Amino acid sequence: MGELIKSEHIFLEMDRRDWQALKQKYAGWKPRYGDYKDEVLKLYDERHLSMRQVTEILGCNRKTVQYWVNKLDLNRSYTYRNPPLLDYTDHDKQMLALAIDLEGSISMPNYKSIQVVIAIGNTNREILIFIHKIAKMGRVRFGEPARSKNHHDKWLWIINSIPEAKAFLEQIEPYLIIKRERALLVLEYCDSRLMEDHREYTSRERELAKMVCVLNGGI
Repeated sequence: MGELIKSEHIFLEMDRRDWQALKQKYAGWKPRYGDYKDEVLKLYDERHLSMRQVTEILGCNRKTVQYWVNKLDLNRSYTYRNPPLLDYTDHDKQMLALAIDLEGSISMPNYKSIQVVIAIGNTNREILIFIHKIAKMGRVRFGEPARSKNHHDKWLWIINSIPEAKAFLEQIEPYLIIKRERALLVLEYCDSRLMEDHREYTSRERELAKMVCVLNGGI
């Protein structure tokens, strides 16, 4: 597997060969002002690159990319206590719920802090990019390398922020079958963390993390 391109704000990890091919494509590009519109749309919205990546590929400053992101209403940002608004169709909800039930996971790892993680793993990155387009949140990243020549690298579509987890689970929870109980517990946890400005975890929040762990086969 090729070396992966990573950055602090990366949205979609890329194989270095893909990255170099993109940079080569735009090498020597001399755009007029309006040309940025189509390229920002292609790279930021369709290829799911981060703003930092688009800036580097196009060889422009961040303000130019930010201008077109705002003008085209592509901004992915939202405040911590105001989760993104989603407009899934019933078909979208059913399909995403089925993907989570069959191939995904809903977990609350509790190491030094309690995390919320919703993920779907697959060896086909294109499928996960398709899921991301429907979900309108999360990110696609590299999971683990192939164990042998007969296997393939694993990729993940993942949500690991409380606002996104809350918004996503509220949409698909009624359609979940296998993982519905886990979703309800995580939603209770998200509501609790978003409700108050408390740094310490409450006993109930720790209990919720433990319950999800048990449902996932943990101790």
